[in-house]
Amino acid sequence: RGAADRARPAERLVRSTAQPSSEERFSYSADGSEVTDGRTGLVWRRCSEGQTWSGGACVGEAQRLTHEAALAIAASQSGWRLPNIKELSGLADAKVHEPAMDRAAFPDVPGVPASIRSFYRPIWSSTPHVNSPERGWTVDFSVGYVESAPRSAPRENPSAQGSFVRLVR
Repeated sequence: RGAADRARPAERLVRSTAQPSSEERFSYSADGSEVTDGRTGLVWRRCSEGQTWSGGACVGEAQRLTHEAALAIAASQSGWRLPNIKELSGLADAKVHEPAMDRAAFPDVPGVPASIRSFYRPIWSSTPHVNSPERGWTVDFSVGYVESAPRSAPRENPSAQGSFVRLVR
């Protein structure tokens, strides 16, 4: 190294890993049915499709749908859409499990009791699997994993259920 290089002070770049608390990251609509993510600016429905916000909680049963049905429901909701995989996976919280999602902002994470650890709680994204068009990307919020799932019910079991749906705008 030359004299000019030795004379320059060293630089070290660092990135903060501090994450805002739930109270700092999320804010709620007046009626409580929507949550705004202060980190991304996205507005999410607090309840999964099939549920409604009432009395401070999600009531009703969350629907499991094929990817095609999820896209159709999103298209029928004015201003709402399925999130892409990057948006959806941004809700996963690696610090918690069962579910790996902020329970104050999203109190309904659908599924069976957490005591059944093998239960898969996938939520659809709008993102198709590039190498397997018959599959789409989901986030399994039991642990926060991004995984692909069949977009349609399998031919050998046409009554098989799909994944859950959480809309964003």
